Amino acid sequence: MKLNKKVIIVTGGAGFLGSVFCDLIIKFGGNPIILDNNQLLLNRELKRIKKKYKKNILGFCIDISNEKEINETKIKILKKYKKIDALVNNAALNPDVDFLKKNDCSLEEYPMDFFQKEFDVGIKGALICTKIFGKYFSQKKSGNIINISSDLGIIAPTQHIYQNKKNKKKQVKPVSYSIIKSGIIGLTRYTSTYWATKNVRCNAIAPGGIFNFQDKNFLKKVSELIPMKRLGKKEEVAHLLIFLLSDFSSYINGAVISVDGGRTAW
Repeated sequence: MKLNKKVIIVTGGAGFLGSVFCDLIIKFGGNPIILDNNQLLLNRELKRIKKKYKKNILGFCIDISNEKEINETKIKILKKYKKIDALVNNAALNPDVDFLKKNDCSLEEYPMDFFQKEFDVGIKGALICTKIFGKYFSQKKSGNIINISSDLGIIAPTQHIYQNKKNKKKQVKPVSYSIIKSGIIGLTRYTSTYWATKNVRCNAIAPGGIFNFQDKNFLKKVSELIPMKRLGKKEEVAHLLIFLLSDFSSYINGAVISVDGGRTAW
């Protein structure tokens, strides 16, 4: 299974999942293009890739919710590679467990200014990238869009696993996460039918809990919710991504594929 020098844009490409996505794209013969809003992480990732693979790739520090910046970036990519084959809408502004410990993220108290920041990256940014690169794909009658959703775009969070009796603040998974990840699934289904006759496919990956050295108590609580009794590895998500980017998945369109150890099957 090869990617045959496909030029693949990865938003949030310098982050937790994005970095392993870029690794495997390179290993399978593709050319990742990183879009990220964190210059420090972007520089570090470009340096890491150059050292590991002896390869210079393009990376842009941009705001993906800014339509003008995305259009300008598309022009720069086409100037170098003469084509773009796929888009991975991966960028997200997700509060981690430490954030949840320090802040009241209850539905009653959730700050709308933070929701707007999450929405701008997770939904508005994905929509703008889909609009701009999808139009390009439809014009050349070939393209592939993969959106990264979540198991919590399919099922509701199990709120008690985020709670700590020692912390007086009400700890829950923020409502914004479910709204955004559900929205990504809606965008996937809409896009998959919109340009289908133009040979533009769109699918979503819905990862469950992914191991990232979380607190032991949290890991235990989450694992109990999963039939396989463990969290996933980020590489397990990336392997599905590579399949969906490859020509082996040429008739898969509009799918939302869970990578969650069976959690959403319960």
